This record gives sequence, structure tokens and C-alpha cells, in this order.
Amino acid sequence: MIGLAGGFAAAVLLYPTVIRTQSETTPDSEPETVGEAQEIGGIADVVDGFPDALVLAIRSDGQSLGSMIWPRGGAAYSRSIPVGVPAAREPVTFDASGRIIAALARVGGELPGVLYTGVPQSASILAGNVTGYAWHDSAPYEIAYTTATDDVSELWLRRSRGSEPELAGELEAAGRIAAWGDWGHAIQDDPGNSFHVVGSDGQMTTYSGRLLDSGPSGALVMESDGIGYILLGSTEVKEVSGAESALAARFSDDGERLAVLGSEWVAVVSLVDGSERRIPAGAPGLSQLVWSSDGRFIVYPGRNRLWVIDTQSDAAYEVLAGHVIAGVGIVPPGS
Repeated sequence: MIGLAGGFAAAVLLYPTVIRTQSETTPDSEPETVGEAQEIGGIADVVDGFPDALVLAIRSDGQSLGSMIWPRGGAAYSRSIPVGVPAAREPVTFDASGRIIAALARVGGELPGVLYTGVPQSASILAGNVTGYAWHDSAPYEIAYTTATDDVSELWLRRSRGSEPELAGELEAAGRIAAWGDWGHAIQDDPGNSFHVVGSDGQMTTYSGRLLDSGPSGALVMESDGIGYILLGSTEVKEVSGAESALAARFSDDGERLAVLGSEWVAVVSLVDGSERRIPAGAPGLSQLVWSSDGRFIVYPGRNRLWVIDTQSDAAYEVLAGHVIAGVGIVPPGS
């Protein structure tokens, strides 16, 4: 029940491509490979109508990271990323511009860890002793992170590229930043059973559940025996999906839809009329997904591949088979 609680040396050009449609498959079926590996150009040559470039973090040998930029037209190209390697299930994330990465490398496999940020090929250490971080949900370059010191969680904000982080507050409990934006910020407690939302007015509200995403309007999505949707300023939690164990969720840029990632499906939920449909797709490799800039496609890392979901046709494209994807970002046209 949901409730309120208080380079790589050269580009790789050969990728097998798979297309699955809702009418042809079920969530338990295996992908069907169409043809042999083929030389391809840009992502728009593989996924018809895809509007953006993709930028990906890729584990090259299990011990190092590289970045791959896949333009709409033209071959993909790669660069090395000089950062410590995050834990296997810890995604590399991208800011709102799609150009700047953040990676939390765990020391000895445990938290706190070391936070790296920057342009992929020249990322550097921003802070140590970090328990969690979150990109601003709409402003490029802006990042928040929490550190643990003597049983106190400190919240730090870096508000522009190249600026020094500033201490924004302290919490006398174990917790980590889960989301932030112009609306305020949210701190997830250490067990992951509740989170605290501090609005721009300084007022704090506590909710039960696990926070998954925030939108620039101040909308939050949480998971607690299903999916909940909150608008800041309201104590009401609306249940918008019956997913028993959502791995990740992401608001569309216009704030009208929500993508929910399951074990073998992606759900698209309308926040306007409450309608929902599930699109069968491949198993995720990470708890991460992004929308294309036009709100048509959903992209997420699979197991040694990448999945691109067309929400108009319900087709699921399997691309970059054989690559271990550690993170995915969108670079819109003209950015």
C-alpha cells in the first residue's frame, strides 16, 4: 500500500540488430535475431525516426570504462574514461545536456565512494566519502551529492560547471540525495524505506517508499508495493501503476507521461488520463532509462546490449549486442 509516512582505439561498426513487436512476442519469449551482423551508420539508420545522438558508457574489459558517441548519422566513435570503475550495478549517469558524466566508484565495493564528474574523456574526482548523488533534473552541469561524516549526512551542491561545491545542509541521520531541482531536494534514508522532501520553502515532508525520479515541475515518482506519483504541495499520493517491483522510472520532458522499467517490459503511463500500456522488451542490465528528446523513444541498457523502445509502434530494437553498457544519455539536436 502506498502511503504518506510523515579512445577505445577505434569505433566498432558491426552490430546485430533485432526488432520485436508487441504482436509478435510475449514477455517470456526470446528475442529473434533478424539476419547476420551488418555494418551500420548512425542510430537513425537503425532505429527509424530516432531524433538524437546517443552517448554511452561502456565497460571495455570489466576493469575500465570507455565512452561511445553514436550520432544520428555516421559511425559511432569511442574514447576512454579515466575514472575508477563503478560497482557492476551502479550506472554511470549523464547531466541534462547529455555531455557530462558522473560515476560513483565504490571503495572496496562499499559506500561511501569517490565521485567523478566531467566530460567523459577528462572526468576527474569531485569529492570523496560520497554516499549518493543526483543531477539537477533540468539544469545542465548542476549536481548534488551527500557525504557521511560522524553519523551526519552533509548535502553539497555544485551549481555551475567548474564552480566549487557549497555545503547546503546537514541531516543527523544516515541518508543520501535521491533527487533535486528548482522545487527543492529529496533525501532517501539509509534502509531505503522512506525519503524526506525539502521544498524550496524549507518545509520538509516524509514519505514511505523508494524515490525513483523527479520532474522539473516538482512531480516525484516513488515505489512502495507499486508505483506512486506525488505533486509537491499535496499530501496525496496517486497510484499510477500496479507494478510490483519497478526497477526504474523516468518522467518525459513534457511531464505528461511516465516510463516504468520492469524485468521484461516497459510500461508507459499517461499522467493526464491514467492510462497504461506495457511493451514487452528485453531484460535490463541496469536500473536506468531515458526518453528521447521528442518523447517517442525510451532507451535503457540491457544485458550486454542496448534496448530502444518505440512508444508509437511498440517495437523494441536490440542494438549494440555484445557491449556491456554502463550508462546511457541523450544528446538532443543542436545541443
